[in-house]
Amino acid sequence: MGFYPQGTPVGALRTRRTGASARRVSGAVALAAAVIATACTTVIDGAAHRSAGGPPPGAVDVSLLDTGNYPTRSAPPLGAAGTPERGGLVEGARMAEHVVGPWDVDMALTKSARPTTVLHNPAALQQLLTEDIAFAAGKHNYVTGFSSARRTEPDRFSLVNAVLRFADPPSAAAAATEFADLTLQPGINDNLPQAQPVTIPNHPGTRASIYETTPPGSTTPNINVDAYTAHGPFVLIQSASTPDGVGPAADMVAKTLDQQIPAIDTFAPTPVSELGGLAVDDGGLLARTIPFIGDAIPVGANLVYGPHAALHFQTSPLTSAQLFTDTGMDPWARGKATVYQVRDGEAAAKMFEQFTSEPQASGDKPAAAVPNMPDSRCFQHEEPLSKYVVCFAAVDRYVIEAGSAQIADAHQLSAAQYTMLVAS
Repeated sequence: MGFYPQGTPVGALRTRRTGASARRVSGAVALAAAVIATACTTVIDGAAHRSAGGPPPGAVDVSLLDTGNYPTRSAPPLGAAGTPERGGLVEGARMAEHVVGPWDVDMALTKSARPTTVLHNPAALQQLLTEDIAFAAGKHNYVTGFSSARRTEPDRFSLVNAVLRFADPPSAAAAATEFADLTLQPGINDNLPQAQPVTIPNHPGTRASIYETTPPGSTTPNINVDAYTAHGPFVLIQSASTPDGVGPAADMVAKTLDQQIPAIDTFAPTPVSELGGLAVDDGGLLARTIPFIGDAIPVGANLVYGPHAALHFQTSPLTSAQLFTDTGMDPWARGKATVYQVRDGEAAAKMFEQFTSEPQASGDKPAAAVPNMPDSRCFQHEEPLSKYVVCFAAVDRYVIEAGSAQIADAHQLSAAQYTMLVAS
């Protein structure tokens, strides 16, 4: 449960394999410029703290919170996307609600991996495809896409499932054909061996290929199957990798397609000419969420996701799925902080308790709570190459998750997000 940053890349579609693991933290480790905070003295029932002359016990005096340079008032209504590029991001987030998560195919596929993101233009596709194949997508009227990736722990099986949208069915069909042809070309990726054709059970229209790689430190080769299926205006893409042989990898692709085809059939694509008119923030939660600003905004941030789409970014999607159902979670706003909107205050308390029990169970160290927010909880998590602090708080029908490499910044971000929700 809870949001994780991008994790270990799995062997997706003839791409390079690099990266490090990741866990829960609200995108705050990425760099972002701060904006000037506004003063606020709103008081809300919640955590107990009292300053001289302040509110009674059982209330948070937000005038005492250190919000740093973060905004504490909600943004004006965000309106329409305005441009096709921005509209492609919003459409990609909408599509994510209809993209099958690898854990739905195999419950063991829960470890976070890359690429799990909106793929809003051909350049973004280079997270998933080789440069040549990504360029080919642009030639065929590419619109947007979404990719979800997971692996097992220990790392025995990995799966990427992606849905790419094109302007029309002929464009998608031409793209899938060219993708498959390019994948079989010698030298498409100098780091990988030549791929060979392979069939996918029960899916004769799918073009697939196979190649072997041996992970560093291992003597057992992985079998990698990459598959492309044209389906209406979409190209469905899977990449499965395992040392268990061709059959299990091909079967995993087939099982994914069995679910993905009916899932994407429930999605109503926005006409390409209307992408700029897509509403960015139905319901207004994103305007009440502290955004990333500046030039280093992560792709997929500053967007709103539905309850299934949010699972793609959760540390534990299986348990989060049940929690989201139990609490009526919808929507999830992903900014520099992230905000979960649930049914009511009781549901928010339930989500808060479940979110904060998970880091303790996994061995993360408790960290100091946000000053003057004693009901908040923070945790220190360490990776081999990084460490961060993530904080949680509940207010009204919302649960806040905010993280940073620096505890002071995590505290300020949490305090500002709390204040913004109270002041709105």
